[in-house]
Amino acid sequence: MLEIRNLRAGYGGSAVLHDVSLRVPTGTVAALLGRNGMGKSTLCKALMGLVPAHGSVRFNNEELLGLSPHAIARRGIAYVPQGRGIFPNFTVLQNLQLGLASRGGRGVPQHVFGMFPQLEPLRGRAAGTLSGGEQQILALARAMVAAPQLLILDEPSEGLAPLIVSELAALLPRLVSDGHMTVLLVEQNLELVQRAASFAAFLEKGAVVGAAAASDLGPRSAAVHRYLGLGAG
Repeated sequence: MLEIRNLRAGYGGSAVLHDVSLRVPTGTVAALLGRNGMGKSTLCKALMGLVPAHGSVRFNNEELLGLSPHAIARRGIAYVPQGRGIFPNFTVLQNLQLGLASRGGRGVPQHVFGMFPQLEPLRGRAAGTLSGGEQQILALARAMVAAPQLLILDEPSEGLAPLIVSELAALLPRLVSDGHMTVLLVEQNLELVQRAASFAAFLEKGAVVGAAAASDLGPRSAAVHRYLGLGAG
C-alpha cells in the first residue's frame, strides 16, 4: 500500500504541491490525471526523494520522506521519468545493468527479456538508435530488472504511436498480475488509463480534487471535462 498524506513540495521556496493525499492499494494500477503544470511530475519526484517535501509518504507501512533517492529505490520502488531517462550512448544491455544498482547484482535476469522480447535482439545496440517505442520499453525493462514492488511511471505514452500505446495498455496490468506489484501511472492519455488502470485521481493546482473508476472516464465524462478540459461534459 502506498499512502500519501498532506504532501507539500516545490522548488526554491515556491510551492507546487499544496496538500496531496492519495491511497494506492497493493496490486493495482492507479492513474493520476491532470492538465500540464498541475504538479504531476513534481509528485513523482517527491515520492522518490528528488525534491524537498513535507507531509507523509508511507509504503508498506514505512515512512519514505527524509530518505535518500537511493534508499527509497532499495525499498523496492522504481521510477521511469518523463522523457524515459535512458543513456543513449550505452547499449541496451548496459542500460538494463544500470537498473540493478539499487538491488546489487550484475546479471540481468533472463525473465526480463521474456517480459520484453523485443529487446533480446537489441542487446548490443546503442539505446539512442532505438525508436521512441523501443526506448520506452527499455526504460520499463530497466525499472523491472530490480523486481520493484512499486513502479512509478511519468507520462509513459508521451510521443508514442497509438499502436505502442495499445501495447503498453496491455502490458501494465500483466506486470501487476505477474509481478505482484503496484503501479502509479501519471498520464494524460485517456485510452491508456481506461485500459490499464483500476481507478484514477485528478490533480489540480497541486492537490487531489477528485477520483473515479478508470472505466468511467470516457470522453464525455464530467470529471474529464472538468479537470482535463476534454469532452462535452
